[in-house]
Amino acid sequence: MIKIFVYEFITGGGLLSLPDAPAPEGSLLQEGAGMFLSVSKDFLADPRFELVTLRDHRIPQTELFEATVREVRPAEEEKALFLQNCREADYTLIIAPEFESCLTDRVRWAEENSATLLSPGLEFVQLCSDKWKLAEQWRAAGVKTVPTFLTTDKDRFNIPGPIVVKPRFGAGSEDIAIYETSDEVDLSENLIVQPQITGMAVSISALGTSGTHPAYFFPPSQQFVPAEQNYAYHGSKWPLDERLQQRALKLAEEALMPLPRFEGYIGLDLILGADESGEHDVAVEVNPRLTTSYLGLRQLCQQNIAAAMVDLVQGKRVELQFTEKPLEISVDHNC
Repeated sequence: MIKIFVYEFITGGGLLSLPDAPAPEGSLLQEGAGMFLSVSKDFLADPRFELVTLRDHRIPQTELFEATVREVRPAEEEKALFLQNCREADYTLIIAPEFESCLTDRVRWAEENSATLLSPGLEFVQLCSDKWKLAEQWRAAGVKTVPTFLTTDKDRFNIPGPIVVKPRFGAGSEDIAIYETSDEVDLSENLIVQPQITGMAVSISALGTSGTHPAYFFPPSQQFVPAEQNYAYHGSKWPLDERLQQRALKLAEEALMPLPRFEGYIGLDLILGADESGEHDVAVEVNPRLTTSYLGLRQLCQQNIAAAMVDLVQGKRVELQFTEKPLEISVDHNC
């Protein structure tokens, strides 16, 4: 049997390590639990695998009765149990948000303890978790992206409104604000400022491996992230029409080319402009981890995506096919 450690920050006790140990709730819990249960069930569906994981004691036991679940109570227990699971498992998959170094720290813990990751390593995670550094890398490589500035460098930007301000290290739509003019922008550290870009928000995910760069792109989806709600994620829809799919794939390939190689699953956020030529299409950011799109992609894929992650890391040939059936997934922010 191959032992897999699946760690998801919200459900796995990570919040206990933050100041005041916020309770797992709301859309972060909904999305985190959705990703965790989906990928865990996919691993358990393959008889080659057994599963170990962690659970925040404030969350009810899940239906993963075949898994070994270790309960996390005090904050210091999380790291100790995390490292124990890394040592016992053959492969480790880490899902965590980029804020407060949550993802970076846990990838570092795993690598320092010789874990074999099914998710991106530290070099890739550190770059993509920093939205400003990623934008600078893309700009230097000639990748079309959103002009991005540090709010502390106000002398460098003169952007007509509306203006989007977001955390330099952030996940999803957390703490995003929209201003009409640059005079309103908060000049706090660790924030970035960008012009508001119009177009279709699109997500495209990929599986990578050290042998290819990347191995597979999944069918892109339209994202529902209304600007009037500060780009809060409300769901995704498949399929895009063929021309939009081609534009998304072309831009995603260009966006990954100057980045470090990676293993496992990642997601790219793009904006496709109104011009059918793709002239105004831009890459926005990279999520160096599993994303909520996985919930839809696993329904469209005729093979087991989680099993494919292991096969790719083991150097095996993988073929994935996807149906063209219409599909939508949604997130309820009132939960």
